[in-house]
Amino acid sequence: MGSGVFRKQLLHDQGLILGAYDARITGRDDDPASPYPDFDPSYAATLGPFSAAMNSYVRGELKFEDDLPYEILAGVQPWNYGVRNSYASASERLASTMNQNPYMRVLVLGGRCDLVCPIDTMRYALEHMQLDAAYRTNITYAGFDAGHMMYVNLPDLQKLQRDLEDFLK
Repeated sequence: MGSGVFRKQLLHDQGLILGAYDARITGRDDDPASPYPDFDPSYAATLGPFSAAMNSYVRGELKFEDDLPYEILAGVQPWNYGVRNSYASASERLASTMNQNPYMRVLVLGGRCDLVCPIDTMRYALEHMQLDAAYRTNITYAGFDAGHMMYVNLPDLQKLQRDLEDFLK
């Protein structure tokens, strides 16, 4: 079952759909008969505030003026990785880089409510890459309660700050 079907069906009896970027955020389903959700409630909840903050920063603080709209997500569809039924993965390049640089360390951040890039899929890809066993300890995982953008949840933002400080030490 694809994540769209899961997001649509889990709370179907309540007329709700889950957010893809953050499954903690739900929205009203406008077409109960459709097999897929019409929108992502978590994206809809963050689009306005993020766009406003970015525009304020760029225009107010950086003094950059332009009529082009700021887009949180640019259209990159359709996804095509050259292989059917596949997903984007940079694990081969990462393994090559880590094998060449024994001092490289990686901090992997993941939210348990992220349905776009689930932490377990990242963990699986990293644990199965062609990496010298001595360098596997250079990978650190940090989990969060929120989704893809864990920093929208204040306790996760605070944990993220601590995790980054610890990682950099």
